[in-house]
Amino acid sequence: MLKNGKLRTIPLGGFIGEQSFITCDKTSADVTTGKEATTILRCDKRSLRKYLANKGTLKDSIDLILTADLIFKLRGMDEEQKRD
Repeated sequence: MLKNGKLRTIPLGGFIGEQSFITCDKTSADVTTGKEATTILRCDKRSLRKYLANKGTLKDSIDLILTADLIFKLRGMDEEQKRD
């Protein structure tokens, strides 16, 4: 994953675009895959929001999972800055 010119690796089971989904902003990263086999599940933001609109428990669960993934990434970035 390229962000601000730096290569970022998304761990197994990680998400891309979670910040955009949470904040309703546009995505901010360019994504490419490496040499290893990669499976990507793509969900249209509007369609997913519409689907989740009347599924409160599922929406809350997805929000929690995406927020946890984002926090994990932010902590990693913080640790990286401390090393620099």
